[in-house]
Amino acid sequence: MKRIISKHTTFISAVIITAVVITSCTTVPINSTSNKQKFSSHINVGLAYLKSGQYTSAIREFVKAEKFAPKDPDLHYYLGMSYNSIKRYDRAVAELKKAIDLKPGSPSVHNYLGTVYIKKELYDKAIKEFQIAASDDLYETPAIALNNMGWVYYKKGDYKTALLKYQKALDRNPSTNIPFLIQKNMGVAYLADNQINNAIRHLKKSLRIAPYIAETHYWLGMSYLKKKEYGKAVKELRVAIEIDPESEFGQKAKKRLDALN
Repeated sequence: MKRIISKHTTFISAVIITAVVITSCTTVPINSTSNKQKFSSHINVGLAYLKSGQYTSAIREFVKAEKFAPKDPDLHYYLGMSYNSIKRYDRAVAELKKAIDLKPGSPSVHNYLGTVYIKKELYDKAIKEFQIAASDDLYETPAIALNNMGWVYYKKGDYKTALLKYQKALDRNPSTNIPFLIQKNMGVAYLADNQINNAIRHLKKSLRIAPYIAETHYWLGMSYLKKKEYGKAVKELRVAIEIDPESEFGQKAKKRLDALN
């Protein structure tokens, strides 16, 4: 079976690192052409490391760049992303707050800060950041912040509010590239709220868009178990294992199948 996406995903930081060449796009002045070139060089190398998953090396380059432009907001955003990636969440929060202080009105940074607060289980702070991002009329992807907000309410056990946020995310950005994720999250919330038929309906919608996600098949299998439709449940759990046997949800599906035998 072809794998398209198999990793567990529930909230989105909305950061895509691309090959960026920075020459004079820093948002603060740098004293000399030589320093500007050094700053740009360190930033570009840092972004290359960040894109390739070499986060400690990325931090090293960004810290070097900071000597030439300590008040550049993008630099602190990159540092926040890097610290988050190595689970230095307090440092990530500090850098992201610097980025916001230096450049107010940055919805993507607010959204990213919210995802870090989720990892720190500071859910009310996360909601506040997502609200700021989603309410910004210039934010091109408010569905991402609304989906993230829905996930926080789900974690808080407020399934009805979670579902409202997910639906609003679909309404705000019907053409976004994440409807499969929102539909999956809606299915999980409905399952937690014991609305099994609605759970199955949304999980199937998610699979029609992105059929090769182990997690979605797992939750669909669990929904069928709730309805005592064991044949369908077993089929979905087996698909989850086939897609990604070593993943979190592949392993969960295996344990559930073993328990049924």
